[in-house]
Amino acid sequence: MTKPAENFFSYLKMAAQTDTLAHIEALHNNIRPHSATGWQSPAAFTSYNGNLQLDS
Repeated sequence: MTKPAENFFSYLKMAAQTDTLAHIEALHNNIRPHSATGWQSPAAFTSYNGNLQLDS
């Protein structure tokens, strides 16, 4: 493979990883309910309880 092609595919891989992580953090983790929060989503728990932290 030529150097420009390697650079291009390397960039695509990095961009895909960044987009995937952004999607998971922005959408999935904010709406998925958790048992530790009384089956509330993290967004709902935070809006109701402010900055309250759960014990680990």
